Amino acid sequence: MQGEHIVRSNLKVSIGKKIINSLAAGITIALVIIIVQSVNFGALYGFGSSAVIFASIGSSAFILFVMPKSRAANKTALVISYSFAGIVGYFAYILSVYFGIALAAAIAITAVSSLMVVSKQEHPPAVGLALAFVLYRIDAWGILLVISLGVFIAVISYGLQILIKDTEKEI
Repeated sequence: MQGEHIVRSNLKVSIGKKIINSLAAGITIALVIIIVQSVNFGALYGFGSSAVIFASIGSSAFILFVMPKSRAANKTALVISYSFAGIVGYFAYILSVYFGIALAAAIAITAVSSLMVVSKQEHPPAVGLALAFVLYRIDAWGILLVISLGVFIAVISYGLQILIKDTEKEI
């Protein structure tokens, strides 16, 4: 298997390189889980809240490590879109108390998506984070956690850039 490659869009990509990138994403998520568990996030908001956050962050890790040249892998976009998600998600959670979860979820998704598009800082997994705030009634403390996790992932990705250098460009 050594030397085996995937050919896409006239780019040669080492399968081994993709596996190393996937390992980096997995290690990053393990560290994120340790951080989230250490602050008892699941105990505060319920186990499902952590699951939704991990799913979104797992998607972000995949994009940053396995598809590092894609438009969504921009580290600045990740941090800004996570910030949008936390702030909008929190205010949508407050709205859910008065207008119901369905309307608040629609507002959260629309607002976060629109802010990302207008600012040209698109990172799709952030939308799931905004939704988590509404579904699991995450308070303002969650904003800090989500932004911190975004910065954490971006810093690790930057630090491991040597491992993900020269991988294929994905759309």
